[in-house]
Amino acid sequence: YYVTQNYIQENTYATCTCKKEDTTQSGQVVWYQIMDNSTLFLISADVTQSVLVIDTSRQKTYQNLTYICRLENGDS
Repeated sequence: YYVTQNYIQENTYATCTCKKEDTTQSGQVVWYQIMDNSTLFLISADVTQSVLVIDTSRQKTYQNLTYICRLENGDS
């Protein structure tokens, strides 16, 4: 899996899309935010959500944060 990032609506919302590189992979998509100390913070356990939408108007620092998606079955 890999993440593509797009900014829409004058940077009010940022979307990160989780894309499959290997279509034979199966699993549940989980989103993590990479914190300052390099630890992973689980931000969404919605197993059907391959697109993460961030409201940057509420938290401006989101624009500089890093997010990753991975499969719950262990494949990254």
